[in-house]
Amino acid sequence: MVCIDYSSIVIMKVIIIRIMKKKRGKRLYKRNSEEIQTILLNNIKWLIKRNDKTCEELANHLDIDFSTLTAYENGDKLPDIDMLIKIAYIFDVSVDWLLGIHREE
Repeated sequence: MVCIDYSSIVIMKVIIIRIMKKKRGKRLYKRNSEEIQTILLNNIKWLIKRNDKTCEELANHLDIDFSTLTAYENGDKLPDIDMLIKIAYIFDVSVDWLLGIHREE
């Protein structure tokens, strides 16, 4: 049985909608929320694989349970905004990059 944290999904959708509405002079790539969620999960997986630490060490560094990190990696759960910011900070990437949002040149 797969457990899905629906409050995290709702929070991510609100964030995604707000980001997509803020254009700040340049047009953002248009993606729907499901595509952005897939990109987010793939980027988290990639960062975990790229990191030299074990998943247990990374979970400790993020101050979460190993099962929570595994749920992020498998797409069973989405990180809330605080965790998203923490992941971006730890891996030295932007939240935009995690969400796959890039400005057109």
